[in-house]
Amino acid sequence: MKTPREILSERHRSAEPQLDAIRKAVVAEHIIAPQFKNEQRRTINTISLASKLWMELILPARRFWFAMAGAWVVILVLNCFGGGGIETTGQTASAPAPDTLMAVKEQRHFMAQLLEPTASPVNQVKTEKPSPRSEQRKQTPVA
Repeated sequence: MKTPREILSERHRSAEPQLDAIRKAVVAEHIIAPQFKNEQRRTINTISLASKLWMELILPARRFWFAMAGAWVVILVLNCFGGGGIETTGQTASAPAPDTLMAVKEQRHFMAQLLEPTASPVNQVKTEKPSPRSEQRKQTPVA
């Protein structure tokens, strides 16, 4: 009597060449194909990186980006159509008035006086030599 294993083996012997071809294809795919797929993976990685940045930086802050774009549009409109602006007439600046020159000279003179070092007695501290202990007097507090 044949065992169930032998019965199944006989039935599927015709499928062995097909299974061997599938095994060879899988082995070739895992050994040979990675060399060619590295270039494809690099492009896929850059695409996935760009989509990841888009998903994490831009989409969560859509309101902020729309507000920034709106602010820039307002700035550009005001810049282009705003009538006010500084207009130059092409005139050169005139010489300062004599009283202005006099005031500047006085300020410089006062600054020079303030900044120059002076030998005042306030800055010099008089140092006294300590006297011997035998000559010191004890002072007693009087209440």
